[in-house]
Amino acid sequence: MKSFKLASFLAFRMLRARDNGRISKPIVRIAMWGVAIGIALMILALAVVKGFQSEVRQKVIGFGGHFQIVSNGENAAQESVPLLYDKNLIGDLKKIPGIKNVSVYAQKPAIVESKTGLSGVIAKGIEEQYDTTFLHSVLTQGRVMQLQYTTDTLPVAEIVLSEHIANRLSLQLGQKLSLYIVNTEDDIQQQNFTLVGTYKTELEEYDEKFIFVHLAYLQQFGGWGLQGQIVVDTASVPLLTFISPVGFGNNGEFEQYWLDGKSAKDPIYYLEMRDTTFGLITSAPYQISDTTYVHLKFPPHGENEFVTPRWTYTNLRGSEVNYIGGYEVQVENFEALERVRDPLWEAVPYDLFVIPLTDRNPEIFAWLEMLDVNVVIIVVLMVVLSIVNMTSALLILILERQSFIGTLKSMGLPNPILLRVFLWHAAHIIGKGVLIGNILGIGIALFQKYTGIFKLDPANYYVSEIPILMNPMEIIVLNAITLCVCVLAMILPSLYVSTFRPAESIRKN
Repeated sequence: MKSFKLASFLAFRMLRARDNGRISKPIVRIAMWGVAIGIALMILALAVVKGFQSEVRQKVIGFGGHFQIVSNGENAAQESVPLLYDKNLIGDLKKIPGIKNVSVYAQKPAIVESKTGLSGVIAKGIEEQYDTTFLHSVLTQGRVMQLQYTTDTLPVAEIVLSEHIANRLSLQLGQKLSLYIVNTEDDIQQQNFTLVGTYKTELEEYDEKFIFVHLAYLQQFGGWGLQGQIVVDTASVPLLTFISPVGFGNNGEFEQYWLDGKSAKDPIYYLEMRDTTFGLITSAPYQISDTTYVHLKFPPHGENEFVTPRWTYTNLRGSEVNYIGGYEVQVENFEALERVRDPLWEAVPYDLFVIPLTDRNPEIFAWLEMLDVNVVIIVVLMVVLSIVNMTSALLILILERQSFIGTLKSMGLPNPILLRVFLWHAAHIIGKGVLIGNILGIGIALFQKYTGIFKLDPANYYVSEIPILMNPMEIIVLNAITLCVCVLAMILPSLYVSTFRPAESIRKN
């Protein structure tokens, strides 16, 4: 056994020492570079496709999370159907392994108006618990609107538009604009906002539609829940005060009562000059009631006996704070999507729908899946070309070494040892090609990743430059498979040496 190993080693070293044939040497180099270019192309194809998939997925996820939980899945992408906020449900969802964040949101059709024109949009309302990492990453100017606030009052009226919408309406940071929330044809609510930021994702179908505001404004002007207001009006006679009820929500189908149980259909005429608190209850079937208070406080009497009371609300918002458009669920990574799906369905009440992002955008994800097919085709073609190049090089190498092979056979070296010699030689050439290919492929990929020199048309590819994403384990597996397949494919041409006869081979020298 030791003699066979020694003979194999000596034969391999002699073959390497004699590897200076006029024909075989350039052919071997061509084969080696063929393997190198093939490996480089495979690494680049894998890195580019993974980069495309990651970039586009992250952009789609940024607009709606990995899952959306809604009360009606038919038109959830355009307009949210209100549902009651359930704090316990959020706690249950966060306990599911693989779930990273759960937040609430709402969406409503709206119209943005500036001095130069109008634009139909989808207003997305977000709140403090919403993960704004994606929104910060795509900002081109300004900042994200202020999300922290108290539920007794509305937050600062700030808005984030896409760069596309801002340019179309000639809007600059800090300018005022009007946002009209469209509930029905006869119910359009208006609110002025200040533009504090613009974003750009290069997904045109999103950039042309989505704007971001605070969730409280969609709750307030979306007609969700009930809201009661008390209007205090001091008549021309200062001591005569009118207390009138006003209500909103549920398409006007509600009832209002004063705290003492009397119907609030008519205003109260108040004549007494003492501090008093009035309460108004607004209620409707299957709705959370809203109770509004107003405090009348009279200043001390001075020389003037006619004094005007001061009045203040204890709360300016109604029961709409209890309603949301839905829940957005983010998982740790895209690969965990299927693993989380079933536990998520089990945790969600039967009357709610769970919509994965792959169902929200089936055409985009069908395109991304087809890219995997392209990678497989490229890898197969490159491996086949490498095998063809190496087979040609090995056969030429064998034919040019006939005399050398005949000499080894005449010395008693068996065919299996010769086969092993040429396989090791082929593996040596392939190994060098693989090493050079890795240097080329990884080098070009890193150059593109950090410079972004190669650009793309975002209208067609959703990105402005070729994205790169490299997974070390995938590259290692790709190298191992290529090396093993190419070396194993060399067994067949290597068997050709077994047909040589020592005497004839030596005479051909």
